[in-house]
Amino acid sequence: MARDGGVTRSDAANDARDESGWILNNRKWRESLQRRVPRGIRWMFGGNESVDAACAEDEYRRRIRALRNELRGERELVLETTRELELVKARAADAKVRSERERAKSVEVVRDLERELENARAEACAAKETVQTSREAQMEELLETTRERLALETTVREAAEKALATVQREFDEMATPAERMKGLLDEAMESMTAMKAEVEELKRQRAEALDEATAMKLAVTQTRKENSISIATLEKKILELERRSENAKEMPSLSTKENQSPRSATIEAVNAFIFEYFASKRCDSVGLDELIGAKPKSMKIEDVLGGLAERCIDRPGRSASHMVVVHQI
Repeated sequence: MARDGGVTRSDAANDARDESGWILNNRKWRESLQRRVPRGIRWMFGGNESVDAACAEDEYRRRIRALRNELRGERELVLETTRELELVKARAADAKVRSERERAKSVEVVRDLERELENARAEACAAKETVQTSREAQMEELLETTRERLALETTVREAAEKALATVQREFDEMATPAERMKGLLDEAMESMTAMKAEVEELKRQRAEALDEATAMKLAVTQTRKENSISIATLEKKILELERRSENAKEMPSLSTKENQSPRSATIEAVNAFIFEYFASKRCDSVGLDELIGAKPKSMKIEDVLGGLAERCIDRPGRSASHMVVVHQI
């Protein structure tokens, strides 16, 4: 054990324990301290007392440092509070000066207001006297005007009573015709309502008739189209039958065909062309120019016109298409 001036560390620890008896009296703290220090270390230092003294000294120093730190913080806080207090005092002094100035200003303002109040009171008294005088004059004028108005109202009331009596008498005399007119008006309204219903019914019937007429028109148009198609088909069949009958009548013998001249061959070719043309066209689309334009290049225009005129003139009424072309010729 080291000695400091003849005093061992254990003695110093004992003195520290005596000075801080609250540490020794704290049983829980001693037990926790013994648990924190291992047994081997306690044995090495000569038992529990020396270790407890050293630990107590360390704890005491640590607490002193903590207290010093707290004291330093408290000192800084006191200094900061002192500075703030000085600032507050300075601000209070400034506020006091400002309040004194404002108070002086307010005193001046109050004095000005008092002067203005005195002036206003004087003006009010003068105005009151003037108003009183003018009010008396106005009351006299108003009283005179009221008297005139009452007289006028009396006259108007009497005239209104007379007119009301006249109207009442006339109304009593016209009561029966008015009831009659009311009855006639009710009848007219009923007849008008009935007429409106009839008009609505007529409108509905007209709409139905228009729908039926439209349907009939469509049906007639369709029927006309079908009839035109059937007429064209019948004309085609008639032309085919006529061609067959002509071929049967004009068919020469085999020997005659062999000795047939080129002119007769040309005529037959023209007739065949004309027949095919009319068989493939409708009467409203047939024209002479179209017929000439549709001929083969080997045929002459004279031969085509001659064959056409011969067919149409020799046998009139054969076809509407034939008659259109003949009219153009």
